[in-house]
Amino acid sequence: MNEYKTTKEEASDVLWNSVEHAWKSMNHEYLTCTSIPSSLLIPVINLTRMMETMYKEIDGYTDSNILKEPISLLLDQPILF
Repeated sequence: MNEYKTTKEEASDVLWNSVEHAWKSMNHEYLTCTSIPSSLLIPVINLTRMMETMYKEIDGYTDSNILKEPISLLLDQPILF
């Protein structure tokens, strides 16, 4: 924000646009990649989902106790397609 003299909202918009672009790229690679089994890719995608959740509504990095249960669920009961 200091470097580009922007507001918090403008910086947030740019970051979330970057996140959306990364999701599109990951989904495209997941759907078109045939050299790596999907059983190896799904945990990576699930971890990415968790990271987005960690920062979207709350600051899970600073207050990690909030995320103890969701991370435990993610690792113990992964989302399978």
